[in-house]
Amino acid sequence: MSLLPDEPRTQVGDRLYFARGSGLVGIRSRDLEPVKSVSLDGPVAAVAPTPSGDRLYIAIRGKASLSVVDRYSESVAATVTLPGPAEQLRMDPLGQHVIAKPASDEDSAWIIDVATNRVSGAIATRWRNDLPAFAPGGSIAVVRGGDVVFVKAADLRDGARIAGGAGDLWYFFAWNGFRPRAADLDRPVTFDTSVATPAGDSLRLEGDSLVPPPLRDTTPSLIVPPPITPPRAGVYMVSFAAVLSEQRARELAAGISVNGVRPRVAAAASGSTTIFRVVLGPYSTREEADRVGRDAGRQYWVYEEKQ
Repeated sequence: MSLLPDEPRTQVGDRLYFARGSGLVGIRSRDLEPVKSVSLDGPVAAVAPTPSGDRLYIAIRGKASLSVVDRYSESVAATVTLPGPAEQLRMDPLGQHVIAKPASDEDSAWIIDVATNRVSGAIATRWRNDLPAFAPGGSIAVVRGGDVVFVKAADLRDGARIAGGAGDLWYFFAWNGFRPRAADLDRPVTFDTSVATPAGDSLRLEGDSLVPPPLRDTTPSLIVPPPITPPRAGVYMVSFAAVLSEQRARELAAGISVNGVRPRVAAAASGSTTIFRVVLGPYSTREEADRVGRDAGRQYWVYEEKQ
């Protein structure tokens, strides 16, 4: 498909639309397959899609109206009546308004309300590549002489004025502030200065030549790692009960005997509560602790206790 430099074109969702004669032709961007073309009342002057990509506002050359094309039905869904033909369109990034440049007036613009598809009024402004433009806070930045004035889009009343602002290039964008960054990114680089540089490392002059210093032994020194400390060996305990009453724990201990040995009562804190365990041990192996528990003829469990 060959295109002329002044032919309007735009992307809407997954589709690319191009003005051709009295209509729009489009292709799917993922596979370049053609989609249904849309017939219009005349040659296309300008196209502005909504941010959601569901509609396109199209100015027709010589027509005092805008055609609103529904992307899903691929047809003209509405018409916006204008005071005269328009030749350029600019869409609000929030999809609430459209600015239309009159074909016969360089010093004004029409504001179209997208919700009602009606012209809400006209504003005085010089038309440039950067302005008028939609600015944050629901306003429109316009050029008045050498100044930039912010007009409220809701009622078209003048707001703040930037004296001499027309001499600048304006570009509006959304910025959500600084993002948190890792603390390591702000840590200064440090170097190991513990090894002093030997004397004579600089170039020296011998006759008419610069002689580099003698090569040094750059073999890495052997670094002996610290000895690995083996984990502490544990011992194994046989527990027969864990109760909240010391008296009850002693009664249980009195009724248990393994080869003439009775368990003892050990107090242990669990948060703000004291628990009294009826235990035998310690034993060096789990197998030995299991054998003692079985010989007691009582319900028991074995746990490891670090020394």
